[in-house]
This record gives sequence, structure tokens and C-alpha cells, in this order.
Amino acid sequence: MVARKSRIQRVVRRRRLIASLARDYHQKGETGDGMAEFELHIDGMHCGSCVKRVTQALAATEGVEVKEVNIGSARLSSSQAPAPIDAAVAALAKAGYSAHLQV
Repeated sequence: MVARKSRIQRVVRRRRLIASLARDYHQKGETGDGMAEFELHIDGMHCGSCVKRVTQALAATEGVEVKEVNIGSARLSSSQAPAPIDAAVAALAKAGYSAHLQV
């Protein structure tokens, strides 16, 4: 019985890992409305206040539309080609956070 339970736990962990990897490495590309989506991993966010500061910094960035900000990441979109990823990263650096494109 113990062996079966441990096997089930391994399968569940493996499925969670696969789902996590698929989510992290999924490249969003073009949406149907001509907007390019991209996701940034943001270091240094720890609380709701950090989320608010990051949201404000990204909202002030020209050409970037904020879709969602969570602790540790931000999902953005842009109608500009190429997407202003460098401008978003620079705005976050000015607000005190380091960020990189999540691939």
C-alpha cells in the first residue's frame, strides 16, 4: 500500500512539473487582435505594494498594455513591432526591480 501511495505521489509531482514547464516555456506570440503578448519575470516583488508599484511603472511605459501582474511576473501586450520589451525592463529597473523575458 505504501509503495502505491508513493508511486501516485511521484506521478502527481511529475504532472505538476510538466504543466509548470509547459506554462513557463509557452511562447504566446500574436493574439487574434494584432497584439503581441510577452511575459516578464520580475525579481524583488514580495507584497501587494510591490505589485502596485510594478503595475504603475509598466502602465506609464509607452506602447505597453498591462494584462496581469502577479508577485514575480507580469503579462503584457503591445501593438508595436517589435514589442518594447527593453522599455518595460528599463521602467522596472527605474522602479527598483530587475526583470527578464520569460521564455
